[in-house]
Amino acid sequence: DSTEGALASAVTRAGTIVPSDMDVFTFDGQFGEHVVVNFAKTNGGNSFSPQVVIFNPNGTVAKDSGETNAGGSLEIPRLTVAGRYLVLIRDSSGHVAGSYNLTFFGTPGR
Repeated sequence: DSTEGALASAVTRAGTIVPSDMDVFTFDGQFGEHVVVNFAKTNGGNSFSPQVVIFNPNGTVAKDSGETNAGGSLEIPRLTVAGRYLVLIRDSSGHVAGSYNLTFFGTPGR
């Protein structure tokens, strides 16, 4: 999927999800970094409910938006470990197609 890959801070990525699809992005987080992932549904009608999950470098869930109707924001005020994080976006039911915008912001820790 051409929408997947490394995220750069303050760059919006546009993508489309088809049934049973998910897009996976990565970012290399630093200890103490403040991270925000904003996402918004841009197409897909009322049935498309985007869900974003951020995974820690060890594979555990750091943040999960749950089911949303329009989009939202996930924030991790301070990363507790450095490494490669995964950001997954999909339809919460896995059965509906839709489009989205996703923007990552990473701010170095103080």
